[in-house]
Order: sequence, then C-alpha cells, then structure tokens
Amino acid sequence: MMNVILTFGTLMALLLAGGNSIAQERCAELLSDANRAEVRTFDASQSLSQKIRDNSPHYWEFSRVNGKSYFAELLNFQGLIVGDTHAGNFIVSRLAGKMQFFIADIKDSGQGPFILDFSRLVLSTHAYLKGHVKMSETAEALISAYKSGLSGAEYKIPKSIRWIFEQTLNDYSKAEQTYVESKVKKQKFKLKEEKLEEISFSYSDPRRFNKLQANIEKAVQESIPDAEILDLAFRPRERGGSVDMARYWALVRTDGQLKILEFKQVSVPSTANYTQQQETFARYERIFKIFWQVTDPLFKLTKLDGDIFLMRPKKSDVFRVKYSSQSKKDIEFGLQLAAYDAYYLGTLHGRQLSDQKYQQALDMNKKSLIERIKKFNKDYMEDLKKSLEYMQGKAL
Repeated sequence: MMNVILTFGTLMALLLAGGNSIAQERCAELLSDANRAEVRTFDASQSLSQKIRDNSPHYWEFSRVNGKSYFAELLNFQGLIVGDTHAGNFIVSRLAGKMQFFIADIKDSGQGPFILDFSRLVLSTHAYLKGHVKMSETAEALISAYKSGLSGAEYKIPKSIRWIFEQTLNDYSKAEQTYVESKVKKQKFKLKEEKLEEISFSYSDPRRFNKLQANIEKAVQESIPDAEILDLAFRPRERGGSVDMARYWALVRTDGQLKILEFKQVSVPSTANYTQQQETFARYERIFKIFWQVTDPLFKLTKLDGDIFLMRPKKSDVFRVKYSSQSKKDIEFGLQLAAYDAYYLGTLHGRQLSDQKYQQALDMNKKSLIERIKKFNKDYMEDLKKSLEYMQGKAL
C-alpha cells in the first residue's frame, strides 16, 4: 500500500533521495502549495505522542489522499466526528450544571468518516502507550469498546478508572475555585507567573482595544447577567494545535465566587483537510446538538475584533493523562481510559446512525479490520516522521 501514499512525507522523501532536477522541482512546488496541511514542529514536542497530537491537519490530509486504499467501503459511513481523538480531549467536568464525561476540545470537529475518527484514537493511544502494548492489541481492545458504544450497550467501567466518574459537583466546584485562586492575586491575574500578558499590549490602537474589551464584557454579561469583570489578560501559546490563535482570559466574579472565562479564537478545523466543512456558527451548533445534547450559556461563540471566538470556562482537571510516564500503573490507566474513550466515541457515532449497517461492516472480518487500522496508522506515522524530518532540516 505504500505505493499509494502521495502526501507530504512521500514527496519529501523524493527530495531527500535526490533524483533528477525536474522531479525535485515538482516536489518542491507541491510541498510549497499554500493549500497543503501544515506540518507542525515545536521545540516542546519531543515525544511521538505529542507530535501526533500536534498534527491533526496532517493526519486528515493523509487520510483524504490515502484513506480509501485502506478502508474502502467503511469510508461511506460518515457523520459528525471529533477530528482530534486522543485521551486528553475527553474530560469529566461541569456541563449545563451537571458533572459529565464529554469531548471538550471540539475545534477540529466536522463531517467525516467514522472509521478514520476511530483510527486516530487507536493511533494516539498507541503512541501514548510507548510500545508497552502492541498496536494490534490496542486496536482489538478499543474496537470491542467502540462497538459496544455503537450498539448502545452498557459499559462496565473498570475499577482503575471508576474514581474519575465519582467526582461530585460540590467537590468539583471547590477544586475549580482553588484553581482560579492560584491564578490571581488581589483580584488581578498573576501575569508573569502564569505567562500572561496585559491584553492592551496586543493593540497599538486604543480605540480598537476599547472595542475588544467592550465586546468581551458584553459576551460575559449576556451569559452571566450579574457578572463583574475584574481583569482581562492575553494568553500566548508556546506550542500545540492552537499556536497561532489568540486567547483572552476574563476574571469574573459572580455569586461571590471567582471564575475564569477563556475566549479562544476559532480556526479552520483540521477535518477541512479531508472535506469541506460548514461555516463556523452552523458547525458549532451541530456539535453542541449532537455531541453535547445540552446548551450551556458558558460555552458559546462570539465575535471579537472581526474574528470568531469560543467562550468557555477554564476547567479544573478531575484527572490528568500522564503522557510522559513509564510506570506500569499509568500505562494500565491509559489503556483503560482509552477503551472508555472508544466506547464513548462509539456512542457519539452511533446516535447518528439509523441502522446497523456500519456495525455489520465492522463485524465482517475483525482480524482484517485490525490489520487495516494497524497498516494505515503505521504508514501514517512513517509519513509524519519523514515530513517532520524534512521540515526540521529546512528550518536549519
């Protein structure tokens, strides 16, 4: 199947291998195409797991060019997908006044094939487990959980992760307040300590800054009418999938408590590298309706300074995914959590299906499905590796 891979890494490999000047010029032309998915290289992204999480756009471009060669008829089963499925994007937090398990990072969600959404979860899980578990074993465990979710079956949560579902709303609220208080001093953000900047630093035109500030205040008070905004800050990103997107923090007091609301600029979803997506407001409305099935006034889109931002509360982590840990206990936790993520992903996909045809297609040959996912992900990792090598060499 490698002979069908015609994406960034293959073109880059041709360049590195030499060859005639005409071929090299054509490769360079294709590589410089402004429409190609960016291959992201960050100094902080040393692990394979982090590099995969940073490069969701590249994954979807690879999938668009090569997916049919691996998954054929399974690509026909499509709907709203998460887009960047990995353990850190599934959380337990407050949503619409209740503690819920849900997909929090929805910036890459859009229309696409269910199987590719699931395959990326297998990929990110395998990278996270660092070779402690074979990819075929990871795929088998996650397929079983995923199919349970598709069918709507009850999932027996293992003891090793059960505690994350037992967090009460009261305990979470206390932890959230502790988190907020750690970020502020005398009702102002700790700028230097928290790597924040004064929001006005980003604006040389005072009128433009005043308008931004007014729009932030308006968005907050539409959701929390009694809110008092105590401070605003700008949060630069040093690395990650949202590195070029603006983020603003608002310190709010309501009902005698402090809350941090983040305004995160919305970018083009990585799934747009696979197929054209809806305009932003329609896409997010669909995400809220299908994935969350509730409305929460603290999560909403708003326009600031001509761009679209998602307002959302800064959360307190009920659990942390220890991507860098090598301990047996953390590896076991990671695998059990990924299995539940797969189950939950199955429920999200399953609620969009009107019949059993997708499940039946997955059941046709379990061994073949595992091998297809394994082959696709290994070829993708090789392509990403070559692409990163090229980009890093180019930077030097």
